Amino acid sequence: EQVGQSISLIGAPGVVLEWNDQHPTLTVHSFGQVVLSGLDVRKHRTGSDDPSLALCVTCGTVSANNCTFTSQQGVGVVVLKRTSSLSLQHCDISRGASTGLFVAEGASVRAVDLRVSHNRSSGIEVHEGGDLELKDCTISANGTR
Repeated sequence: EQVGQSISLIGAPGVVLEWNDQHPTLTVHSFGQVVLSGLDVRKHRTGSDDPSLALCVTCGTVSANNCTFTSQQGVGVVVLKRTSSLSLQHCDISRGASTGLFVAEGASVRAVDLRVSHNRSSGIEVHEGGDLELKDCTISANGTR
């Protein structure tokens, strides 16, 4: 369901969002501002071959602060479409089965103190027309595509 207003998801220490089927653990499709703070978002391997995501931003403006994203079966974080933007501050995208962060054509990502590591494929992929700005980030120990 689409959210037409601003919403915040704030995790207490130790809070984990996990999902075990072929759908993303967390999908944002909103026309309001979405704030994620202090969350550990994990996508576990399912029995199927369908790639799955920890976070998928399909529409809206999302700010994630002090969050961790991991996908054992697909890309960690995906930002799609021209109507999608993501701001990451003090976050980790790690231990993924594929790419850590994927920025599609027209999507926008801004990151400060982002750590992208130990993803099986590339740490970050930006498609032509995607917009990525990194400041004080660490991208290390990722595979190759």
